[in-house]
Amino acid sequence: MKNYSVKLLGDLTKIELRGNLDFGVSADVEAMLNDYPAVRVLYLNSIGGRLAEADKLKDLVLQHNLDTYVVSECHSACVTVFVAGRNRLISRTALIGLHEPYFPGLDIRELEAAKEGVKKFFYSRGIDGAVIEKGFAVNYESIWNPEHAVLFSSRIATGYASDEDVALGNASPAHNIADLGKALVVNPNDSVLYNNRGLAYSEQGEYDRAIADLNKALELNPKFEAAYYNRGLANYNKGSYERAIADFDMAIEINPANAVAYNNRGLVYNDMGDYDRAIVDLDKSIELDPNYATSRNNRGLAYANKGENDLAIADLDKAIELN
Repeated sequence: MKNYSVKLLGDLTKIELRGNLDFGVSADVEAMLNDYPAVRVLYLNSIGGRLAEADKLKDLVLQHNLDTYVVSECHSACVTVFVAGRNRLISRTALIGLHEPYFPGLDIRELEAAKEGVKKFFYSRGIDGAVIEKGFAVNYESIWNPEHAVLFSSRIATGYASDEDVALGNASPAHNIADLGKALVVNPNDSVLYNNRGLAYSEQGEYDRAIADLNKALELNPKFEAAYYNRGLANYNKGSYERAIADFDMAIEINPANAVAYNNRGLVYNDMGDYDRAIVDLDKSIELDPNYATSRNNRGLAYANKGENDLAIADLDKAIELN
């Protein structure tokens, strides 16, 4: 399953990115920005993730001249995305966390090059040098959360957000459903809005309503990869395994490089007891993304279910290392 979500908020001028900066997140944000050129703000709620994804997201923020906003927390690689914002706003309870760049699988030279590249970008954004040096001197297994006064004086953050922005960033799925319903009255043929409301229904466990909206999204756009993927998740959570597999089949047909879809189809096969087919899909997911810990974990579980304990332990150990 994806460890992140990308949603359109409120009046269609804001996007929320919540969760890990995993493989594919920048492509999802880019697609939404292309579909909704009026977007002006990127809401961030993330503990970090892939350095390459953060770099791509940073470029998107710069390209679209977006403001960035943190309601709850933004740590590690997420901060690179945050400081790309034109205006960088925080709530009064937000945490911004700094430490040296790190990602499993990179050697010392690659990590040092990544560190220097991120520092150079921070300097280019006018961030105070003393704070940059202190932040990136923190070991990756620790975190430094500067006080808000330091965030403002160093120009990591440029101000507090309004109460309205805070409320929107903390909006419940029910609130988002209401907003998306209003937007659909104005834009009744917008497949992305139906997809997003389907996601919100799924978050509430209302899978039949989610599937109805995702069906409509696919009626409007039969090549909508994310809608097939999201309907697959809803069907999986309902226990409709065959339908989930059919949805993931379509997502993979549209995008054969979708490591997450292969992982999820493998997870469905595993739950159905078809461990060999599960392992084939999880092999492909790992081939596409060797650092995808979730696929390693799920393949380990499939091997364990087959009684191949040595292979299971090796995969589970690797998953722990990657996390």
